[in-house]
Amino acid sequence: MIKIRSEIINPAYLAGLLDSDGSLSVTKLHKNRTTPNYRAIFQIQWKKTKEAETILKQLKKQYNGTICYPKIQETSLSKNPTIKYCCTGFNLDKLLSDIEPFVLLKYEQLKLVQKLRRTSYRRKNKSQVLKNMHQYIFDRMQFINKNGGCRRFAEGIYYV
Repeated sequence: MIKIRSEIINPAYLAGLLDSDGSLSVTKLHKNRTTPNYRAIFQIQWKKTKEAETILKQLKKQYNGTICYPKIQETSLSKNPTIKYCCTGFNLDKLLSDIEPFVLLKYEQLKLVQKLRRTSYRRKNKSQVLKNMHQYIFDRMQFINKNGGCRRFAEGIYYV
């Protein structure tokens, strides 16, 4: 059983959650437009337990975001109910800056998401260079997430 000793979740602990059970992803919105928008998302999804609910509610209190209880799909391997925390937008910026020094396995994804967030604040006339950079970040995130994002740790490269 996990006991929370403080009202604030330690950023090193949160970085460990990202590396083990969390995900960072970039989704493409408005794919049919000439200028698509991209959204970065931090997610943690666990089996629904009292401890998981306590931790994710504290995370929501600390960084805002949302908590939901996804419906169990017919094709799902696990039939256990789950709880999911998601964070986007300006709340995500704060969360990522807090955990950055501690992330090991998903450091490249973190840096790509931070770069996307720094350059994607809505502008009416985005330059072609910016559009290409956002598309590159989206493509790179897709590649990393499909091919395992643990390369940095496996190669023995640490940025602590």
